[in-house]
Amino acid sequence: MNSNSDAFIPFLRCIDCGGGLREDIAALVCQACRRSYATVGAVVDFTATELGARAREQAAIYDAKEERDELLNPRVTPLLGRWPDLLLTYREHSRQTRALRLQNGAAVLDLGCSTGLFLRSLSTLVSIVPFGIDVSLGSLARAARAMPNGCWLLGQADNIPVVDESMDAVFAFDVLEHVPDMARAIGEVARVLRPGGKALFHLPVLDLQGSFDDVHSRIRPDRHRAEMLGAGHFLKNFRTRADVLTYCEQAGLAVSRARRFNVMFQNIFDYRLKHRFLGRMFNAGRIPWSWYHNVVAPAIELVTVLPDRLIGAAGVGASVYVSTVKATTQQRN
Repeated sequence: MNSNSDAFIPFLRCIDCGGGLREDIAALVCQACRRSYATVGAVVDFTATELGARAREQAAIYDAKEERDELLNPRVTPLLGRWPDLLLTYREHSRQTRALRLQNGAAVLDLGCSTGLFLRSLSTLVSIVPFGIDVSLGSLARAARAMPNGCWLLGQADNIPVVDESMDAVFAFDVLEHVPDMARAIGEVARVLRPGGKALFHLPVLDLQGSFDDVHSRIRPDRHRAEMLGAGHFLKNFRTRADVLTYCEQAGLAVSRARRFNVMFQNIFDYRLKHRFLGRMFNAGRIPWSWYHNVVAPAIELVTVLPDRLIGAAGVGASVYVSTVKATTQQRN
């Protein structure tokens, strides 16, 4: 693992029996059933033979993106200031994590963390104990290099290798739609949250009527289908907004807010207007990134994100942000 492994190990558990772990040579070993979990650099492998066919497919997709350098580069992230990327979607993800208003020292789990983008963004605001889980070893290796004080775990959302009631916050951005058993994954999030802990989800939903994705799927169905598969999206894993809220309530997570996103104009900017052209322009021209984040992006949001919020209030949107809180012991009683 890393120099902070002694601090992280008490948070981790065996995915077979739930037992505690101890550090061994190049591995963590369960103190109960003796199962061993190899460490690959700074990453602990909790997959072994348990990684199912669908998860292996997802891992292959994102490992390939990592090799092609299509994922967000941690070397660039510090140059972007407090916002992690040019995508308006990621600006909103970062805005949502900051709205959690966590205290210094909070244990935070990013489920499906990729290169650790949002943990790093959040750590610029508050001191956290960061945990990241993903199925892509390449992404986790990059996250570990960029944020060596984090705990990086190769694992799955439906069997989180973290002990019960140990996390102050969990967020999962664009992850749950990749999981065959979404209800179980949300149940796992509830299990690892401390009473009063916060969980924040963002995911595409089936009921997307009126959104840009809905229009695009009707006008150019073949291209839309290809883009979905390229992102590892399989419709059989998708659920409606109502389904997601039901899963949260069943897991003991009280929904405090559910807001539509990916409505129309923000989608067009992010995925159709080649926002990366702006990145090349700022890089080549050596224009300070602060200009983009403080001047250009807010101006673009005025004509994209704000109108989308008005439309989204009417129930239109291809995705949804769901903010939840785990009930305290007193509230349960």
